[in-house]
Amino acid sequence: MKPMLVPKGGSITHLGATVTEMGVNFAVYSESATTIWVSIFDEQDLETDRFELDVHEDNIRTGLISGLAAGTRYGLRADGPYDPGQE
Repeated sequence: MKPMLVPKGGSITHLGATVTEMGVNFAVYSESATTIWVSIFDEQDLETDRFELDVHEDNIRTGLISGLAAGTRYGLRADGPYDPGQE
């Protein structure tokens, strides 16, 4: 089954990657990221898919991706201002 983002299906309840009956919910806290993507990788560590987390609530960006299961190789990418001196 090809992975697909479930529009507005993400939940902010648990941070991290959480396996659910519908797929994997990704939830990431960031005060400065303007966009966060989940990259999916195959067994050769080649990126096969990239999904933008489409829910943003209380500084948490989240998305539900169907067609994934426990053991899926993934990475997170973030975009936003770079300001290491920010307090």
